[in-house]
Amino acid sequence: MILVPENNLDNYLRQQRLTTPPTVTKMAQLDGEMKTVLDRDDTSQDEKAKLYSQILENYLHFKGKRNVENTEPIPVQLSEETKKGTKVIRTTTPDNVERQSVGDIIEVLPKKLQQKAKILLRRIQDNSKILDWNDRGELKYGGETLPNTNITNLLGDSLKYKKNNKPKGYEIFTKALSEMNLPEELIRNPERLQLFKTYVYEKTPDRGKIRKSLQDDIPGPSPTKKRAKKLQWQTNF
Repeated sequence: MILVPENNLDNYLRQQRLTTPPTVTKMAQLDGEMKTVLDRDDTSQDEKAKLYSQILENYLHFKGKRNVENTEPIPVQLSEETKKGTKVIRTTTPDNVERQSVGDIIEVLPKKLQQKAKILLRRIQDNSKILDWNDRGELKYGGETLPNTNITNLLGDSLKYKKNNKPKGYEIFTKALSEMNLPEELIRNPERLQLFKTYVYEKTPDRGKIRKSLQDDIPGPSPTKKRAKKLQWQTNF
């Protein structure tokens, strides 16, 4: 516990706000590197995926360290040197709520899916107010735990089609993904992709115009072919 005089509290808190933790600085650097890799034109897609995966692994490592830092604040208390109007401020350390690590989640998935799973998990972590998971791997949607769901099963279901496979919570999981503005390429199961598109479509404004636009894009029958058949019929007589 640290004792801080009341008249120094403002300066102390201001310094905390201005000081950027090394983990945050490193995360910002790695985030920039990942964007640079995706924007490169001189590298093949396979090489891009390999480089992106390596940087992403480091990013998730530092993000995990940052989460630990955020759950272990230094308790602060004002000194009680003078009892005249001195306020005692205590900050208590919150319960250290852990969640299943990324490594634990993806290690049971087939190796060919693990890289895609890492990318998808990173996007989920960036949108943890929408979707998250707890220490048991149960899904949390909007901060509410969905009992008996499993983040690993749902990830695998989104990345690969299996006949008659419908893990518990797949509809909510897909709905949450649609709220994150994810690229469709991250969802490899055709059935889940169709559901994803449905959710995106439902929250898209001017749906009637979009439907009409799609219908207008459908080509009609070619008049040239009809004319050709008529000419052929005439020559036969």
